[in-house]
Amino acid sequence: MSKVRSFWGWGYKQDELKKAEIKKLSNMLSGFVGIDGKLQDAPKVEDLKLPHPNIKLPKSLESLADNFLAQRAQHSYGRSFKDVVRGLNNSFDGAPDAVVFPKTENDVINILEFSEKKNIAVVCYGGGSSVVGGVEMDSDYKQNYSGWISLDMSYMNALSEIDTYSRSAKFQTGILGPQLETKLKKYGLTLRHFPQSFEFSSLGGWIATRAGGHFAMGPTHIDDLLESVEVITPSGKTVSRRLPASGAGPDENRLWLGSEGILGIITSAYVKVQPRPIYVAKADILFESFKEGITCLKEIAQSGLNPSNCRLLDPLEALINGVSSKNKAVLLLGFESYNNPVNFLYEEAKKICLRNKGTLASELITIRGNSESDSSNKSSAAELWKASFIKAPYIRDALVRLGLIVETFETAVTWNNFDELYENVISGVQRNISKSLKNLGWITCRITHAYQNGLAPYFSVIAKGDQGSQISQWNEIKLIANETVVKYNGTVTHHHAVGKDHREAFAKEKSSLYLDYLKAAKTYFDPQTILNPGTLIKI
Repeated sequence: MSKVRSFWGWGYKQDELKKAEIKKLSNMLSGFVGIDGKLQDAPKVEDLKLPHPNIKLPKSLESLADNFLAQRAQHSYGRSFKDVVRGLNNSFDGAPDAVVFPKTENDVINILEFSEKKNIAVVCYGGGSSVVGGVEMDSDYKQNYSGWISLDMSYMNALSEIDTYSRSAKFQTGILGPQLETKLKKYGLTLRHFPQSFEFSSLGGWIATRAGGHFAMGPTHIDDLLESVEVITPSGKTVSRRLPASGAGPDENRLWLGSEGILGIITSAYVKVQPRPIYVAKADILFESFKEGITCLKEIAQSGLNPSNCRLLDPLEALINGVSSKNKAVLLLGFESYNNPVNFLYEEAKKICLRNKGTLASELITIRGNSESDSSNKSSAAELWKASFIKAPYIRDALVRLGLIVETFETAVTWNNFDELYENVISGVQRNISKSLKNLGWITCRITHAYQNGLAPYFSVIAKGDQGSQISQWNEIKLIANETVVKYNGTVTHHHAVGKDHREAFAKEKSSLYLDYLKAAKTYFDPQTILNPGTLIKI
């Protein structure tokens, strides 16, 4: 039996937390946030009430559409906290008038031509995992259009070409993460790009949002893995040349990376692939404080060792995710390679950790699948974190049903500005929790990525919300976080994208001249501004 996507929450309906799991979660949190354990019922398909569609597709496009209520509801929003609250409360007033699934580039062209002719907005859906309002219709712009179409590229999911000699592969961009890796595995290859949304996000979505993968150092953003793109715009088709490098003017690929569907529809892309790793070494390192862990992380990031994983959790983050109950910060350290043993690199990084007052909790060194040393294996902090990392969105949905506000926001900042940014984000959000949420909540931090010149802090908030006010309370936290990270020289997003939720902070982060250029590009490629109105910029 095939799994069914949830129309209101994350992932598959069958993988939602069961009532017994939610009760256990509720009991664990009741003392921290004062929840009473009352669980809001999840909405049912038969209870859906969506507005009548405002547009009628021509016969040439009817066969591409699926306008069942569940499809329209699922394509109404992404999967942020705000989206889940609206879905949970059966609030789908902004549902698309049609959900269309193109199968060829000609289908995409025909959809855009029809939409221009009828003044219909088109929002590319990707895998629908946006947490920044990137796949919904902006309510401020809705009155400017006769309706809107959600463009789902999931049928365009082929591996079009594989060049093992150059280690490149061409895919249609509707392909989801698991499909992509399954196709590459037949050739012993991998893209090595694993965002948390991997199961429910597409290659096109990764490119359009400049997605970041799970690996903490080295190539991790899709930017590092993209070779060329094919894009359909209302003004025509463009194809960037496939090259290892070029000094011929500004990089064309950079125009489409992070464009978030406002300039064109990315239909195909060549990406750089590599053999699957054989050699693996990893360890869990404990630190008495988050600050000590940060000092160690900086030294590793600037050492040139480039571990595949170097993720630091503060003590509360480690506790909540079941990684450690010892009130210590935890560094998850890992190396991997497809051609050479990683023992030397690993041992050098471990020396740095021990020199910085770290304590080795467990380690695992594997060569060609044979375990050399294993003091923890599947119960290691890294494995526990991985399990929690994958399950986190389902847990988030359960917490929302219990009446909690659950939010994450991430940034990147240079090492010299980190302390000030971190302290002000923590204190600013905690003050809001104390003032507006009766001190029933907390904020945690983990470092997801580290670079020679800086790092990417990822903050999580769990707090008791007031019934009917969760979205406004969430907005207040979001505003404080966005303003603080920009004020203290961070970026409004390291890998979640801008969408509509971060648009105002994005404008403060960029120069006015650059924003004018972006608006001019929007007007050139999309002269009738039908593509994803209100995302990234106001125009």
